[in-house]
Order: sequence, then structure tokens, then C-alpha cells
Amino acid sequence: MWSGSRVVIGVSGSIAAYKAADLASKLVQGGAVVDVILTRAAEAFITPLTFEALTGRPVARDPFPALSTDPASASSTALVSVPSTPSTPVGPELALEQHDQRALDQFDHLTLARRALLVIVAPATADLIGRMAAGIADSVLLGVLLATRAPVLVAPAMNPRMWDHPAVQRNVRELGGFGYHLVGPEYGRMACGDSGLGRMASIEAILEAGGRLLGRGGAAEREGAGARHEDRSETSDTSGLAPEPEGIRDLFGRTILVSAGPTREPLDPVRFLSNRSSGKMGYAVASRAAARGARTILVSGPVSIPAPPGCELVKVETAKEMHREVLGRVGTVDVVIMAAAVADYRPEHALGFKIKKERKSRFELVLAANPDILADLGSRGERPLLVGFAAETDNLETYALRKLEEKNLDLIVGNEVGQDRGVFGGDSNTVLILDRHGGRTQLPLLPKEEVAERILDQVAALLSGRPPLAVAGPMVQPREPQASLPADPLPENGG
Repeated sequence: MWSGSRVVIGVSGSIAAYKAADLASKLVQGGAVVDVILTRAAEAFITPLTFEALTGRPVARDPFPALSTDPASASSTALVSVPSTPSTPVGPELALEQHDQRALDQFDHLTLARRALLVIVAPATADLIGRMAAGIADSVLLGVLLATRAPVLVAPAMNPRMWDHPAVQRNVRELGGFGYHLVGPEYGRMACGDSGLGRMASIEAILEAGGRLLGRGGAAEREGAGARHEDRSETSDTSGLAPEPEGIRDLFGRTILVSAGPTREPLDPVRFLSNRSSGKMGYAVASRAAARGARTILVSGPVSIPAPPGCELVKVETAKEMHREVLGRVGTVDVVIMAAAVADYRPEHALGFKIKKERKSRFELVLAANPDILADLGSRGERPLLVGFAAETDNLETYALRKLEEKNLDLIVGNEVGQDRGVFGGDSNTVLILDRHGGRTQLPLLPKEEVAERILDQVAALLSGRPPLAVAGPMVQPREPQASLPADPLPENGG
């Protein structure tokens, strides 16, 4: 799908800059024509020669400070590319003499901006994001970003504490207002040793997001799109916003918390009460929310599926733990989607030793009610948008409507469950979506990823009238759930 596409990759000064070489290589292998722009700081981490070898094209660069000590001379050449030549003499005039006018025209920032069908900034540091948000144009890359009408995909990379800072989050939202698109960051270990949300998105995630922005058409269709970009630059308004592709990045700048999976309520050190939820529905929602640009926090009970990329994963085991983690973040999120199958009850007394059979024909178990997470969220004066799930074996619409009203939800997703329906652990689902204004959407049997997209379509529509939050939430280190043995289900929600 990349064949014939002209892609610009902007690389800034981060230890993750080496990943941009892999990105450029894979795009070239896919048939794309790739132009790379290096900031001065990026050249401290990776050389232009690396990208020239991978793309077969000169690299657009900012002049080294050593090329000129005259500020006026430096500013006059700030947006002219000088391809990498190890033997280039000192001095801008001598350096430029080694390249014909055609090469300079090809790498003029306006030419790069006009020809690009997609601009990818990877990695994007906190400093670069701040400059992009402020509209500064003191480098080749920043000049291209101001001049282009192509979609812009930004892959942030920075320390988790920096990513969480209100100034960075404000700048990210500002980019969203420009029509830019976000992929990542992902949760993981940083080069400095810290762990958290800040690692640059995987190359696979960047390629997937870039492919969505370009569309699935052939090379000829994309060349036509490129011509339309150039035409529009002369006739459209001066807002400078890239067109928003349908169904993409509409949650940019939002923070969404998704709960998923079952909970486990310990009976003794080796037994627990749980349910049949696999977590697949909640994980699909989290995955698609992150893909659509949201900062996504996934609070997960014990499951056997990998965490989706781009999500901050918080592992819990019991309903009380999930209650604590969700309620502790409620003031820092725009949306809570409770897809987890939280146990309604727990053993009143969990024993510290294994219960022996002792030839008894009966065993009486006293259960106590678990905290109701959705009810507690719905009772708050100022609350995020709330989405609940209702897993029912009968009277689905009646019970789902009751839950919607009693728990003060904005949306509820109902699905019928049972041994013969294959919802728990399956890859598809049939759901009914109800909203507090009387809206009713019945979906046919669909893959859970597509169901997640339909749910998020409605979430995005409801969010359109709400301003984003001003700050991001605290980072939480994931905790591994304790190993236990399966036991009887006590499901509340489903999937």
C-alpha cells in the first residue's frame, strides 16, 4: 500500500532516533519514496549517512553551527538542506557549491512540504512538540510542518515524568487542534531505567497508523491525492489543518480509562471465585482507543492475552483493587469504559490456609457484597463520561436500561451470554448499545475489534461538546497478579 507514496520522516534528538532508521527501511521496502529530515540534536544520535544508505536519497539537515558564525548568514540558510558529505569544507558557500541547484530545490522545505503525502515525526521529543505547538519555524523540519497540507503523524518519545507534565499534555492537545495525529507513546522501560508511558511507539504501530492515514488505495490514487493537496494549498483557508481521515485520531488529546477481564476473589491461598471473562472485549476497546489517539489506561484483571500497544497497563486481581485503581484516577480521565466483569460478591472471610475436604458433604460459604464501581462513579457530582457493560442471560434490554438509569451512565453495552453463545473467550460479539437520551443501536455479530470501534464512535460523538482535561493522571507501576487455580464464575459484565 506504500508503493509510490512520498513520505517525509522528521527525526529529533532522542535515544529512540535509531528506530527511525528501521522505519525508513521498512517504508522503502514497501515501495515508498522516503525523504528524511534530521534536526541538529538528532545528529548527535544518528548520522545522515545511515538514512542516505537506507533511502538512496540525500538527507535534509539543519546547518551545523560551525558552518557560520554570522547570525545573519546562518538564518539565511536555515531552511536549505545540505546532504551529508564527510569532506565538506567549512563555510556555507563552499558547502553549497558541491550541490547543484536541482538538489537544493528538491530539498527546499516548501518543496518537501508540497510533495509529501504523509509526514511522520518519529521520535518527537518534548522540546520539538513544544516548538510545533508554538508554530516556531527555526529548522527545516519545523518549516515543513508549517507548510505541509499532508497528514502529520507524531510519535512522542520522552521520560514518563516529562510526558505526564501538564505543559506537554497541553502541547499535545494543541497539536490535536491542528489536525495532527498521535501514535503512542507506549508503556515500558526507558533508557534511563525508569518505567512508564513514554517509549516511542513500535515501528509496526507507526506503520499501521500511517497506512490508515494514507488510505488503502493504489499509487495512482495517492498521486492524485497529492495533487489535490497542492491545489488546496492555494485555494483553501489559512488554517493549515490537515484533513481528518474518517474514523481516525478523533480521540487525540483525550484520556480514556478502560477496565477489562475478570476479578478473582480469594477463598484460601489456592482457591478463588471468578468468572469466564477473557478480557478480549475490554482489550479491544483499549487497543482501538489508543489507535484513535487517546491516552489509554487499561486496568486489567488477570487475563492470558498481551496488553495492546500504546496503553498504560495497571494489573489488579480483586474487585476492591479495581475499585481503588479506577476511583483513584477518575479526576484525571475524560471517559471510563467499564468492560471488566467485576465480581458482585466475595467470600466474607478469606482464609490464610488451604481448606481441607474432611469428608464433609456440604460446605457453606458466606459472601459479602463488593463495592459497586459504576454506581460510585455515577454518583459523583463532576464525573467523566461513563460507559457500562451488561451481560445478561435473558431480558437484555430491560436489565440494561435499568442499569443505565440506576448507575447514571451515558452509554451501556448489553450482550447476551450463556454457555451456547460463545461470548466469553470468543473473538466476536453481538451487542445492543443504549444511551441516556433514548438512542438504541443493535449491532449484528461482529469481531470484537469492530464492536470496539462502534462503541468508540458513540463515545467520540458524546465527547464532541466536552473540553479535554487540563492535566494527565499519575503513572502507576503494573503489579503482577498472584497465581491461583480456577473456580466458579460470578460474572457481572462480559466478554
